[in-house]
Amino acid sequence: MDYQARIADATKYADQAKGSYTAAQQQTAQEQAAYNSAFDNTPSYSDIYNSAQAQYGNTDEIAALQNTYKQTKDTVDAIQTTINKLPESIGQQFGGTGLTQAQRDLAKQDQLNQLNSQFTQYNASYQTQFADYNTAVDNAFNQSIDIANKNYDSYWDAVREKYSDWQTSVQNEDNWAKNYYAAQNTLLQSQLDYQNYKFQQDLINQSHELTQWMTDLSNSTNASINAGIAASKSTAAQLQAQEQQKQQKLNQAISDFQSNKISAAQFLSISDSLK
Repeated sequence: MDYQARIADATKYADQAKGSYTAAQQQTAQEQAAYNSAFDNTPSYSDIYNSAQAQYGNTDEIAALQNTYKQTKDTVDAIQTTINKLPESIGQQFGGTGLTQAQRDLAKQDQLNQLNSQFTQYNASYQTQFADYNTAVDNAFNQSIDIANKNYDSYWDAVREKYSDWQTSVQNEDNWAKNYYAAQNTLLQSQLDYQNYKFQQDLINQSHELTQWMTDLSNSTNASINAGIAASKSTAAQLQAQEQQKQQKLNQAISDFQSNKISAAQFLSISDSLK
């Protein structure tokens, strides 16, 4: 197995996953900022209504209708005041003229009839103008309410859309986080497999070297061979015991790492110490 190729591929994928995860984090931050801005800058309903009311309720048409009915109302009030003061006015007009009371009453009745006719005419106009003004005001109010409702809904639809975009980014970031951590784990496992492979190869090489050493030793003199055999057996036993201890420690370290009892750095440190 080409361990170096495995490690290179795992490293490349881990780097790509990290880049995508970082980009997803940045996207989430941007979407959250956009949502917060939309939420904070959404005006209150009263502000939206007041804006609509200023547009539709303060028109020149409504102002003209208001001015017209007020002017007519002032005329009606003036006629009513004149009617109320008619007896006093008649006395001032004809006092000292020698007119009889009957003549004064007739003059009063003539003026009263004229004033009542004017009052009826202007009051009818006032009632019509006031009704037109109220209709215009009601229409402006209803239109303002309708526009305010639509604009308010539009603002909050935009806020909800920003919130949805943010939540989508959060989910995307979570997915890339999982991919990144999986890629990191794959890379670490590839590195551990390579370290274990090298360790096994070292053990094989050491075993070959020991076999060659024993073969070379057998070509010596009989006396040297006997002495060398005794010495080599002892040395071989020690070396084998040492190698077995190393293998046991490595196996234990591998088991501890796979069960998350030690970190990757601790495992690599133990592996290097056994070389």
